[in-house]
Amino acid sequence: MWRSIYLIIWVVSLNLFADCGQSYLRNIHPRQYLSEHHKHTMGEFRELKEQTQDGFFFYDGFSRVLISGEEVGRVLYKHYSDSETLFISHMAVKVKGKKIGTILLARALNEFPYIKRIRTNLGLDNFEAFRDAKFRGLSDIDALKRTAAYKMRKVLGFPHIIKKSIDVDMEEGSVIFEVSRFH
Repeated sequence: MWRSIYLIIWVVSLNLFADCGQSYLRNIHPRQYLSEHHKHTMGEFRELKEQTQDGFFFYDGFSRVLISGEEVGRVLYKHYSDSETLFISHMAVKVKGKKIGTILLARALNEFPYIKRIRTNLGLDNFEAFRDAKFRGLSDIDALKRTAAYKMRKVLGFPHIIKKSIDVDMEEGSVIFEVSRFH
């Protein structure tokens, strides 16, 4: 009888240890951010599903909509489960400085708590901030750190810019980069 009890205790302790071993992979920053800021940020979430013009890709997303029906922000993304990467295909915020973009990104990340990387193509405002920093002589990584896009990702638990992922085309106004939760 005691052997059975010891066996049960041993199996339960192994399961608890295994669960704890995986818990560090779960990103809790987005959930915490949403719980702290959701009620103080204008608008409510609406789910989106959008198809590219060529019909090849479908993107999921969220918009932030006021009671009047006006959209004040949206994010479209694609989740790649094989690499646990979230590709942000589009993010637009009409009202700046109200944490709407961060709320939208937090909501997307909350759907996928095991995401390891976020891949992003900078929008126009962020590209201008990047370009201005580059003209002052900063490196690509330091210039990216000056953008709102990077800052919101850092707040949500993705502080590491993957240097080899940076793809800059100044003539086309395009910067693609990835951030990671882990080095």
